This record gives sequence, structure tokens and C-alpha cells, in this order.
Amino acid sequence: MKSKYFLQLIIFCMSIFLTTGVNAASVSAEKAREWSEEKGKALISALANGDVVEKYQVLDDLFLNYVDLDHVAQFVMGKYWRMMTPKQREFYVPLFKRYSLALYKSYPLQFDEDTIEYEIVKALEEKDYTLVLANITLKALENSKPDSPENASILVEFRLHEKNGNIMLTDLKIAETSFILTYRNRFADMINSNDGDITWFLEDLETVTVSTERNNQIIVENAVPEDE
Repeated sequence: MKSKYFLQLIIFCMSIFLTTGVNAASVSAEKAREWSEEKGKALISALANGDVVEKYQVLDDLFLNYVDLDHVAQFVMGKYWRMMTPKQREFYVPLFKRYSLALYKSYPLQFDEDTIEYEIVKALEEKDYTLVLANITLKALENSKPDSPENASILVEFRLHEKNGNIMLTDLKIAETSFILTYRNRFADMINSNDGDITWFLEDLETVTVSTERNNQIIVENAVPEDE
């Protein structure tokens, strides 16, 4: 259903542009608008690319360039980070990066550029960050009713700051839902199901990651024409 794909698009957008940071300054409202417009259009253009290989290359670049994966990897472990040995952390961090890159590809990212509307509503400069509000709308099918839920827009709230000369996203909220807290709860459940054993958790995380990577590879191989 189209509304289901809309939710998957929103989840994906959260995973692409989520990052965290400290000791940063706010961004001017004008710069925040320009950055938001640029990144939003880049994301939509990538989603509309029919070449799966090129699509993932662009999305991976966005993910790696605008997500502080080292920080997020530590944050989502919560109290369990302190329980990990240096060797376990050394194994976990790159595994988390693989897991994150594999996870977003599991969503059906098949959207036409003219079916997605992205509009910046306003940008408000605060002391340590700039708040940006945007509407993301997935246009309904031609035979959809005007009041169909598929026609609804979702108001997305995110915060920008400038860190080391780069504009980065520090938080993103959709109906008060935090992406990294969702990750954190998921990992906590996995650890608890393994009786708090970090080694078992890492084994399970690796199994999930490898399985997801293999499924994604199959999707790519099936999408690439045989003559290539």
C-alpha cells in the first residue's frame, strides 16, 4: 500500500540524516533553509534513480558523510557500552556501520521523483541549534479519494548545527519518535534475550547483518541487466 511505503520513506529519511554532536553552534536560518533544500532534493533524486547500483552508491555517500556513526554506535549501546571490552568495541563499531548501511537497503526504495513533495515550512535559529520544519508528502494515486490518508503530509522537525565548519543534523523527530532511541531499545532487547552476554549479542548482530547484506546483494543482482 502506498501509505505503507510512505512510512518506510520517512523511516529511511531518518536513518540517512540522523547524526549527533556536542559543542556546536547554531546555523543561520538562511543557511539552514539552503542546506535543507539541497539535501532534501539530493535524497529525492537518489530515490528516483532507476539504477539500483547508482542509487545505493549515492545513498551510501549521503549516509557516510552525514551520519556520525562512531558516536551513534556508542550511544545506542547505552549502559552496555561500559560493559564492553576494548576488543569487543573494536569488533562492534565497524559491524554497526555495516548493519546500518544494510538495514536501510531493506526498505523498498522505489519512488518516482514527481510523487514526492518536500517543502521547508520555516527555520528558527536558537542558541545552540537551528530548528527546521518541513513537510514531506507522498502524492496519492490518481484514483485516490481527496481525503485519503495517502494524501496526508507529515511534518518533520529536525535540528541543524554547525560543527567543525560543517552543517549537520543533530536530531529528527516525527510524532516524537527518535530513531536512535528505537535502535537503542532494539539492541537492549537483543542483549537481554542473550542474558546480558555481549559476546552472544555481537554474534547475533553479525548474523543479522550478514543475512541482510546477502538479501540486499540478491536484490541488486536481480535488478542489474544480464548484459552488464
